Amino acid sequence: MSVWQTVPEERSFGIVIYNFQGDDDFKLKLTVGDAVHLLQEEENWYSGYVISQRHLQGIFPKSYIHVKSCIVDLNGPLPIFISKEPPIAQEITTVLREWNSHWKNVYVAQ
Repeated sequence: MSVWQTVPEERSFGIVIYNFQGDDDFKLKLTVGDAVHLLQEEENWYSGYVISQRHLQGIFPKSYIHVKSCIVDLNGPLPIFISKEPPIAQEITTVLREWNSHWKNVYVAQ
């Protein structure tokens, strides 16, 4: 059995790359593209929450997360994650996320 350890601040942000059902009470349901705050880790699992649903916390497989280098701003009531990626990569990511939700709406509506 592995020991849970705090995730270093510079590795505390990730993006979900596979859907995870989280069938148990302590497992967190994840959807591709979700941004997650990684709080603790052990050999194969992270503990944390989806940033858009901060009230739900649970565990999920490490292999389902792509960790992104970031700077964490803790000056406010909630942590703010500032990406270390070039601005063009951030803009492309934002546009793809917006279009993803639009395409889902069009697909579900038909």
